[in-house]
Amino acid sequence: MTERATVALAHTPSFQLGSVEVRPATRELIGPSGRVRLEPRVMQVLVALANADGEIVSRDDLIESCWDGRIVGQDAVNRVISKIRSLGETIGAGSFTLETITKVGYRLVDPGRSVPAKAAVAVAPPEPRAPLDRRLLLGGGAALAAAGGGAWWFYGRKPETPEAALLLHAKGIEASRIGTVEATAQATGFLKEAVALAPDYAEGWGALALAYQNGLYFLAEDAARVAAQRAQAAARRAIELDPRNASAHAALALDIPTYRNWLAAEEAMRKVLKLDPNQFEACTTLSRILASVGRMKEALAALEPIAKRTSLEPTVQFRLAYLLWAVGRLEESDRIIDEAMTLWPRSYQIWFTRFWLLAHTGRSSQAIAMVRDEVRRPPGIPDWNFKLIEDTASALANNAPAAAVEAAIRGNLDAARKGAGFAENAIEVASELGRVDKAYNVVDAYYFGRGFAIGSVRYSAQQGSFTPPTRLQTAFLFTPPSSGLRADPRFGPLTETLGLAEYWRRSETAPDRLPA
Repeated sequence: MTERATVALAHTPSFQLGSVEVRPATRELIGPSGRVRLEPRVMQVLVALANADGEIVSRDDLIESCWDGRIVGQDAVNRVISKIRSLGETIGAGSFTLETITKVGYRLVDPGRSVPAKAAVAVAPPEPRAPLDRRLLLGGGAALAAAGGGAWWFYGRKPETPEAALLLHAKGIEASRIGTVEATAQATGFLKEAVALAPDYAEGWGALALAYQNGLYFLAEDAARVAAQRAQAAARRAIELDPRNASAHAALALDIPTYRNWLAAEEAMRKVLKLDPNQFEACTTLSRILASVGRMKEALAALEPIAKRTSLEPTVQFRLAYLLWAVGRLEESDRIIDEAMTLWPRSYQIWFTRFWLLAHTGRSSQAIAMVRDEVRRPPGIPDWNFKLIEDTASALANNAPAAAVEAAIRGNLDAARKGAGFAENAIEVASELGRVDKAYNVVDAYYFGRGFAIGSVRYSAQQGSFTPPTRLQTAFLFTPPSSGLRADPRFGPLTETLGLAEYWRRSETAPDRLPA
C-alpha cells in the first residue's frame, strides 16, 4: 500500500465539479437541484478523487487518505462510493460521474472540471506507522471473521460487488426516501435487480428488506402481510451474509408493532443503532416512536443528526419541520419547510406540512392562498379535500365567524369517517377550535371503534396509503393543537387505556410539557 497523507477538510479550498460547487471546509455541495451537506468521510473521498485530476485512485489509497489506513469493512467503502455516484446524478444533474475500474480503483470523470492544483488541497501529514506484520494482519482477520464481523483484510480477499449493482442500490436508497407510492415501488424494483446481479451483496439484501417494510404504508392488510414476509426473508439473507448488517436488523426491528408496544419497538431500534449509529431507518423510526409517546424534544434530537446528513430527503425534512414546531421552535420550522418547498414544491408531504403549520399558527390567510394556487397543489388529491382544508383554515383564523367554525367541524367530522388520517386531523382541529367533546367522539371511534367506523384507508383512495388498526398513531395527541384534549380530565384515563401511561412508568420517562 502506498502511504498517502490524510485529506484534511478544514483548509481545503472550494472548487467546481461539473455544475456543482464543492465546499470541503463546510462539507457542502451546491448544485442545480439545491444544497446538501455531506458526511465528513464522503467529502474526504470526494476531495481525494477530485485531487487525482482524472487519474485512477485505488481502494487502498482511499483508505489510507480518508480512513487513516484503518482496517474497514468493504461495505463501508461501497457505501461512500455509492453515495458519491448518486450525488453526481442528483445534486450534480449528471455533470460528473464516478467510474469503477474493476480490480483497480475509481476515477472521477468531469470533462470540464476546474480544480485547484494538488498542492492547494490541504492534507495532514501522515503519522509514522510501524511496519505491518502480514502474519498478524491475517491472524486478526481470521479472528474477526470468526466473530461475524464481515470485514475484508486485503484487496481481492472478497469479490467486489459489480458496479451495476452498486448503482442500482444507490438509486433504490434514493427512491425509498422520497415517500410516495410510486417511488417506494421503484425502490423495491431497483433493489431486487441489485441483488439479482450480486446475490452475495449483504447491504443490497438489507436495503431490499427495508424497501419492503417502507412499502407497507401503501398496502392494504393482505398485501402488507405478503410484503412483510418478503422483508423478513430478505433481512435473513442479509444476516446470513453479514451477521452485523444494520439495514437487515433495522428491517426486522420494523416488523415489531409500535402501537401499544412502544417500549419493545424503541429498545429494538436502539439495538440497531448500537450496530450503526447512523442507520437511516432506525434513526427516523426511533424519532417517530419517541414522538408517539409525547417525548417530542427527544424525538427531535434523534432526528436532527440524520437530517443534517441527508438534507435532500423529503421524508426527513417534513418530519423535522413538524417536530421543531411541536417543541416551539417555529422560526426554525418555517425555514426548514420553506427550503423543502423550493426543492419539492408539489410533494404532498411537504405541501401539507407547510399548509398545517400556517393554519395552526395564526396564518390562515397564507394557508388559504396555498389552497387557491391550483397550479402548485400536489397531484392526486381530490378537490373536496382542498375545499375541506380551506374551510378549516378559515375557521382557525382569528375572530372567525361561528358559522365558519361549525362548518369546519362538520366537514372534519364527516371526513373522519373516510379515513384514519382525516380522523387524526379532525381530533386536532376540534380540539383547537374548543370542541373537545367532538374531539373525544372521534378519539372513541379511532381507537376503540365506538360511535362510528373508520376504515384503514388513510386519506383518499387516490393517495393509496393505509393505517390499519395495528398501526394507529398517537403522536398527534401531543401536538400544540391538541392541548385542549390533554387539558381535559379524560386524557389521563385515555393514556392508561392505550398503554401510554404504562410505557412512561416502565421506561421511567414522561411526555414533554408541550407549548399550547
